[in-house]
Amino acid sequence: MEQKRLRELLQKYRQGKCTSAEKAEIENWYDRRLPADFAGISDDIIDADLVEVYHKLPHHPFKHRIIKSTKRWYSFAAAALVLLTVSLAISFYIFNTPIEQQQTITKNDDLMPGTDRAILKLANDSTIALDDAAEGDLVQKNGIKITKDKEGLISYAYQHQQTETNEVNTIITPKGGQYQVILADGTKVWLNAASSLKFPTSFTENDRTVTLEGEGYFEVARDQSRPFKVITSTQTITVLGTHFNVNSYKEEKISSTTLLEGSVRILYRNTQESIRLKQGEQATFTGNKAIEVTKIDPKNAIAWKEGLFRFEGANIKEAMREYARWYDVEVNYEGSIPDVELWGEVYRNNNASLTLEILGYFDIKYQIINRDGVKKIIISK
Repeated sequence: MEQKRLRELLQKYRQGKCTSAEKAEIENWYDRRLPADFAGISDDIIDADLVEVYHKLPHHPFKHRIIKSTKRWYSFAAAALVLLTVSLAISFYIFNTPIEQQQTITKNDDLMPGTDRAILKLANDSTIALDDAAEGDLVQKNGIKITKDKEGLISYAYQHQQTETNEVNTIITPKGGQYQVILADGTKVWLNAASSLKFPTSFTENDRTVTLEGEGYFEVARDQSRPFKVITSTQTITVLGTHFNVNSYKEEKISSTTLLEGSVRILYRNTQESIRLKQGEQATFTGNKAIEVTKIDPKNAIAWKEGLFRFEGANIKEAMREYARWYDVEVNYEGSIPDVELWGEVYRNNNASLTLEILGYFDIKYQIINRDGVKKIIISK
């Protein structure tokens, strides 16, 4: 296949725009191609087409198995694109053949990815397991109706005219869970694993305030007369109508707020410092240090909502804390862990054995234990 045709098909394949004939053409070409040597990968190639990068990665024993999977070979293209920056005077990229793991991971030992799971805690302290609840009306009380649709989405709505109550509900996602809710004002909230959202079943005339622990993505319904506030352990975020992501896990040293659309005002209560974010900006806060505002690609902040782990300079322990929350697993370390930075993305709906395979490119060993009620990932050099 000539180079121009190949590049066009790779681009269309990555975007999901190939016809059936074009998909067959590029996949048949790929099945026949096993390169013996691999040239260096430039930043331009990485930015232009992740799929093309995969053809320059070393051959590995999982290649043909991934080709037959439901996501075809592009699943591992994303999983394998991990760049290593060593903390020395020079930064460079290394792609190595994955090392032999400490043990063969059996089907029973593997860890399944998280699912849509959450607990709804009502004002009277009763609880509803949302993943087990049947489709339809869950609760009707004080003029508010709570409904679960066929997609599992929970929504709050006024049955008649808008009413005000003092009742507060809480949605709690466990490790290995995520969920989505539509609040009574129309605001949409996505909750990541190990998170909780506390909110009134109806908002007052002057205020819309919720409390978040963990990570959530908000699409706030616009209402000029009532600002929407998100309170976390360190900050108060105030908006009228906008899209933004808040990451505020207690176990993370850094909390961040990322603005995708509109504008937000953030008050950091420890320092009483207040800032206003513009679209595409992220504010990070560490302890009592000054707030840092940077321009980023906001899609990176909401990769979890789109079904991805996306790492941009994350160290091993930062990445593994994300894994631990999603796979509901304890992570242990043996020996010293190298000071490396991970770059790239991995599908969240893969089993742990596949998402962990990226570590082999850094000569980092892993072991999965999932038996007799014990779930562990052991990381070692």
